[in-house]
Amino acid sequence: MSAARVVLGVSGASGAMLSLAVARQLLSMDVEIDLVTSAAAKRTLADECGPDALDRLRGLVTRT
Repeated sequence: MSAARVVLGVSGASGAMLSLAVARQLLSMDVEIDLVTSAAAKRTLADECGPDALDRLRGLVTRT
């Protein structure tokens, strides 16, 4: 059986900060994660979670 795979799409809404928690949870479940982010998501992550938030998120996923 192949591993589960999820596409995690992140927009510029305030929920962007939740993407880190979602990615961590999926990773703990051995789910492959493909990440799609908008330009607004990158700004929101930096504003709400710090300038390294996008790098941290990218470190949790399988593909960007």
